[in-house]
Amino acid sequence: MKIKKIQLITEAGFSKAKNIEFLNNTEDQFPYIEAAISSLDSNLNWWKENWSTIESDLLSAYGKSASTAMSISGNVKVRTRFTIYNGTDDVVSSVKWTGPAIEYTFLNADNKAMQEMKNNIGNILKGHKVIVEGNKVIILFG
Repeated sequence: MKIKKIQLITEAGFSKAKNIEFLNNTEDQFPYIEAAISSLDSNLNWWKENWSTIESDLLSAYGKSASTAMSISGNVKVRTRFTIYNGTDDVVSSVKWTGPAIEYTFLNADNKAMQEMKNNIGNILKGHKVIVEGNKVIILFG
């Protein structure tokens, strides 16, 4: 198979060919992309240094909550995962939170203990926003 003609397609050429106009360049977004990556990098380093303390604090808070709620239902296992959280604030429903987060899912956890844990932790843990939904504790990166 022989290629007979190759044509370079640029933003200018594409817009003329398809009657489309770019209002700005992708390059205009680079400062925002750089700021986002810098923020994630800074927070990643913070997480690398503090993850074990966070886990210890969560386990301690759940242990206190479970004894206060007077029920621990079997073995509680905690699964962690990175996620992009998007949801409303638990106090002010008109406030939305969106961004990278670590999600701790307390499997086989008691609902009363999770609610008590939420009260014990509060909205901020070590400078990071905490959201408790059901058996999940979500800690936002930024």
